[in-house]
Amino acid sequence: MHTWTGRMTLGLLIVASLALGALAQVVPKENLMNEPSLTQWTLSTDDTFLKVSVANNRIFIETLKNPTQNWNWTPVASEVPLIKNVVIKGANQSPNWIYQNAVVDRTTGTTVTLLFSSTAPKLELKSIWRTRPGVGPVEHRMEIVNRTEGNIEFKGDALVAANLNMAADKAAHFFPVAQGKIGYGENQPLPYQMIQVAKTHGVFLAYDFGCGQFTSTATENQITSRWWAADIVNTTTAVGETFRCPGMIIQTYQGDEDDGANGFKRWFWRYEITRSLYDNPNDPPIEMCEDPGWDAKPDLLIDLINTKNLASWGVQMFKTDGWHCNTGHAKSAELAAACRANGLQLCMYWDGPRSEAELVAEWNKSKYDYYRMDQWGKPPPFNPRDYHSFMDFNQKVDSLSKKYGIKLENCCNGGNLRSLDLFRRMTFMTPSDAPVDAIHIYNWSYLICPIQIKHEFATDGKTPVADWRRRLMGSILVGFPHSWDQTAIDRFKTITTLYNTKQRAILRGADVYHILPSPEVKKAWWGIQYNNTFINKGSVLLWQNGGPASQIIKLKGLERNVTYQLTFEDATEKNRSLTGAQLMDDGVDVPMGPNASEIIWFEKLMGKPETKPSK
Repeated sequence: MHTWTGRMTLGLLIVASLALGALAQVVPKENLMNEPSLTQWTLSTDDTFLKVSVANNRIFIETLKNPTQNWNWTPVASEVPLIKNVVIKGANQSPNWIYQNAVVDRTTGTTVTLLFSSTAPKLELKSIWRTRPGVGPVEHRMEIVNRTEGNIEFKGDALVAANLNMAADKAAHFFPVAQGKIGYGENQPLPYQMIQVAKTHGVFLAYDFGCGQFTSTATENQITSRWWAADIVNTTTAVGETFRCPGMIIQTYQGDEDDGANGFKRWFWRYEITRSLYDNPNDPPIEMCEDPGWDAKPDLLIDLINTKNLASWGVQMFKTDGWHCNTGHAKSAELAAACRANGLQLCMYWDGPRSEAELVAEWNKSKYDYYRMDQWGKPPPFNPRDYHSFMDFNQKVDSLSKKYGIKLENCCNGGNLRSLDLFRRMTFMTPSDAPVDAIHIYNWSYLICPIQIKHEFATDGKTPVADWRRRLMGSILVGFPHSWDQTAIDRFKTITTLYNTKQRAILRGADVYHILPSPEVKKAWWGIQYNNTFINKGSVLLWQNGGPASQIIKLKGLERNVTYQLTFEDATEKNRSLTGAQLMDDGVDVPMGPNASEIIWFEKLMGKPETKPSK
């Protein structure tokens, strides 16, 4: 859950959400410090150091740097925009913000809450800065409490999450894009950007809101980056209510784009990802569904589940789809009973906006495990531009999880809804309704933990082994089992065994290294490396894709003086142990036939390396 709006530790929740008087009553006094006389505060993680200050009733970032790199990206203080206007009875009014106090909580990491007030109009503002132990960013967001005598509204141009003015030590570039709109759309930019200097260091920015726009520019070594809630609607905030403004996540790093992304993902996995996924080593489950002809006939589904013994194939959950939804989820209780009797969980498909009452009514009948949201002949489950729509959706998902244990599968016509709030809540997602899963998993893994991105689409006995192995890039959905021959079943069992015994554990919290070009590149090898530093294991997935018959593959992100055991899935004669330095500097020679694939498993060892050559 999102720790700002969901399951935060009590001390942090109070700092972020309650008035100063309530703080002293609930949080132990020794953990809280009122610091009205201070004007500067430092927040730091293992890889990010930020100094924030208040002067003349304004907020500034004085210092932003990686402690090891030691380059200050803000040699001239960069102002943090406060809300410049609100709308009251159709007219813009500019708050006269006055700084009041700072409250610091060091219960877990550091949280600095800067308190401002306005008398005309009467408002309260909290600027909340937070860090947590280990690798990770400095988080910032604002909240505004309406203390006027009526409703207020906010316009997108006033909801500026960041207007950073920075300087790089050398020429910098923006990855993956310099500007774009964030919100609905599979092909819209994901809510992040890296500002990269060569392959040496950079800044990772993530935008923490449902919709918005960003634009970054560079003139020589001077950089600006502005993020705001463009096109937002329905922001009416009643008397006494709190409005959540868009937030920013700022992280510095050493290395290249992979290094920057991995630092963010390690932090996200540790602190932000839904706790049910984090805590359960068997999540996400391998999922299976049927084609429209079967999905629309519940008796066929029930018979299939009772006769196929799908669990023996490695399947862990059965998913209904749109056609079963169109029947009104007919015989869902019987279907759920068949799933449970055969060792399967059940995911229920729901299209369009659905109320909590409707979802709970179905749960009372079938006790389904997952809510798969989608858009099929109906509006999206929520409108990311509509403030109350996406806030209400978040609260609904939190409630379903807390009260009934229902988990979220994010679909919406294939990855059209993508925000940090969703990534905090979902177990996994469908990245596309087109056959481009591998491309999306490759590209989106700079931001999204790979285990949350699902590779799906129907398969059969004609599906090559290399294509089956693409499923190991993330979580798995397959179909349609009624048509499978023994070849399809056997190939699927091989994949499920690898996923259930090796790859799922690696993907859960893995660093991702894009060691070869994207699958979009034709007639060339493509591949990706996963390195899980929490369990000291990893994998390299490779596809030949019309390229040469063999190639030297160099790994990334290893410890240079540590020994790693390599185990090839196919070319077992290549098994050996090598140091991280050998694997990264010299690489290993990998043979593959036309349009074939290979998997290299590796594990960190403590002994001395063998003296075999690395090529």
